[in-house]
Amino acid sequence: MLKINGQPDPSIIHSYDQHKPDILRVLRKLVIKDQVTNDEWQDLFHHVHMVCSWDSTGCQRLIRCIEREFYDGYISPLKHRLKSVDDGYQQLKEYVENWTDFTKHCIRLPMAFQQLDLATRDALLKGKFKSSSSFQLVQDNGKSAMKFKFYNNNLSQTPQQQKHERPLIPIDFKNKNQYSLVRCILVRQWADRILNPNIDRLSNSIKELIIKERCGFIIDATLITGFRQSLAYLEELRIIDYHQNHMAQFERMYVESIEVFYSSISDEYLKEYGVVRYITWALSKFEREEQKALQYLEANSASLKKVAEACNRALIKNFVEQILCASRNFIQTNQSDSLKLIFKFFSKIDGLVEKLLEELRRHFVSSGLACLTNLDSTQLGKPDLFVEKLLEVYCEFDGIVKVVFEDDIRACLMLEKALSLIINDPHVFMSYNNNSNSNIQDNENGSSTDVVAKSDPEARCAESLAHYCNILFRKSPLSRKLSNEDFTTRLDQLYMIIKLLKNKEAFIRFHKQHLVKRLIPDATINLDKEEEFVNRLKDVSGMPLDEINELLRMFKDLKTSELLATKFAKIFKPANAMESVNNNNTISNISSQISDRLSIQDGSGQLQSINVRVLNPSAWSKKFDKSLIALPDEIIMFMPIYESFYKDQYEGRELEWCHHLSNGVLSFKNSNGNKYDLEVTAPQLSILYAFNDQPYSLKTFNELRLLSNLSTNELRRTIWSLVSNPKLRVQLINCNPPMETQKDLNRGTNLYSINHNFVLM
Repeated sequence: MLKINGQPDPSIIHSYDQHKPDILRVLRKLVIKDQVTNDEWQDLFHHVHMVCSWDSTGCQRLIRCIEREFYDGYISPLKHRLKSVDDGYQQLKEYVENWTDFTKHCIRLPMAFQQLDLATRDALLKGKFKSSSSFQLVQDNGKSAMKFKFYNNNLSQTPQQQKHERPLIPIDFKNKNQYSLVRCILVRQWADRILNPNIDRLSNSIKELIIKERCGFIIDATLITGFRQSLAYLEELRIIDYHQNHMAQFERMYVESIEVFYSSISDEYLKEYGVVRYITWALSKFEREEQKALQYLEANSASLKKVAEACNRALIKNFVEQILCASRNFIQTNQSDSLKLIFKFFSKIDGLVEKLLEELRRHFVSSGLACLTNLDSTQLGKPDLFVEKLLEVYCEFDGIVKVVFEDDIRACLMLEKALSLIINDPHVFMSYNNNSNSNIQDNENGSSTDVVAKSDPEARCAESLAHYCNILFRKSPLSRKLSNEDFTTRLDQLYMIIKLLKNKEAFIRFHKQHLVKRLIPDATINLDKEEEFVNRLKDVSGMPLDEINELLRMFKDLKTSELLATKFAKIFKPANAMESVNNNNTISNISSQISDRLSIQDGSGQLQSINVRVLNPSAWSKKFDKSLIALPDEIIMFMPIYESFYKDQYEGRELEWCHHLSNGVLSFKNSNGNKYDLEVTAPQLSILYAFNDQPYSLKTFNELRLLSNLSTNELRRTIWSLVSNPKLRVQLINCNPPMETQKDLNRGTNLYSINHNFVLM
């Protein structure tokens, strides 16, 4: 058949030219958003299918047709409307409104030409799609999938001009979410004809809206979000990244506007309103910009980080020194709320919190040392007063860290460094060493001893802490008035300070001395808490583990010794002179030493109970005085009984009595008939027992030495504790004539007698 001009080629069945009129009729309705009936939809699907299936050039010609019709019917009129708008705000509004309408086209038209997309994809896969001036098939070496690329044609230019002016835009047809030639045609025309020619003016309008909003004016935020959404959509389809990344430019413009805007007003605001109000204002702006960034920018960490950095540069970095200067005053005047505000503000930038903490550390060290060095020699000479003051300093500083920094790890580390400098500063005790000769009283036996040798001020704090631990754990007025909760809190505070000691060896040495004096006479308030505390010390870095393990073996001795006491009580029933026998100590595998606790409770001079403690010298590592002293007959009679029992239980072990470590409770009745239970050591008991048969007699120093069997030095120390006990207003023994020092007690003219007018006041 011969082809007639103006008519479809009869040799081609279902050619593009045959179906073009019907396709154009429906396509133009879709472009101008005219109503399309269901029959017209079905006919369009049929015509597109026929063209793509039967005409080898149909796909390319159909794509070209869609591109031109959409440009003529939609893009070109919109382009002229935008160009005719003089006001930037109105142009932006027109752009956003038409963008919303355009997105509907991007949904409807690709649906109408789905068969075109499928046919193009199949042709690409089979290698049947021919390159043209508008389209080109290339192999992507970076990926296994081929990509279909088309030229961004300017319809007013020749294909050769278009080809050289624009690079190729890749469309990955393997990606079903992205692949749609029709959608890419539409979006490409929007980018080239609508967005790119007006991008500068639209961006300026957006910038003006953002500035107005920051100044407090109410704006239509949908204009900003709509514009950004158009950029994001084009970037997602990779339509504009070939030329310029408008989304990145929009973000850069937004971030730069933050810094420019706040830099211009922040300095004046700080000068006018001061640091506290400025920080409150700046924090509110921080929060606002973070919220707006989520609204106007990509909701990802990279965009938010850029906004935060811009706020930091404009609102913080330029005023760090001024704020730090104000913080020094807030620290001095203890303005916690203001410091908390600065901490929150400085947390926005890495490294600024550390500068604030350094200011606070200097204050802690200077004020803490001043507080301790201002103590007089009497207070420094009494460990309980010194440690109480040290705990006050710790609690004050710890409270600031909790309230202001909410226990931030950086603040906690700073506090530890500051306290370490305070605790380990030897200058605190220098004035005491140079000016004071005062002594402290040992709570166990009333003897007068120094806290530590005055030539060793670095160990003073360690011994003071050990002494305070002794006051807490011993049955003392302080420990009795503390509730369990208060006791635990006080112990935790003490533990934190001990952790910071440099001279931990000295602390353990002194702590062990006090611990022995508490455990032997059972003077501790709670044995389990004592052991728990030692276990906690084991976890402290720098603690001597060998000494800690010795302390733990001491507790093990006590627990094992209870079993021995139970066995003894079952075998030897209490006689008239002994109602019960209890033992709370351990027995070692090598030679052991024993201390006995004596208790005379009925005023008749008869022994009521004995508690025997068996100690392992390798754990307790104390040089025991093994010399004998005069004891009541009941105790002398009891000793061989217990020795026999012990040898039966542990064959081959040696048992040695250490009476100088013993103590007991005796009953004393004064001339008015008032009865007192007095806790005394075994040497004190031997002296008091010398008056038991002759309560109103007068005895010389030599007579007491013979009756008590004490050495001269021991007798002098013991008598002094009875005639001049600083804890008693009325002494238990009278000395005639009165003596002022221990060395005068052994004069031959001195006479000693029981004070029958003794009272406790």
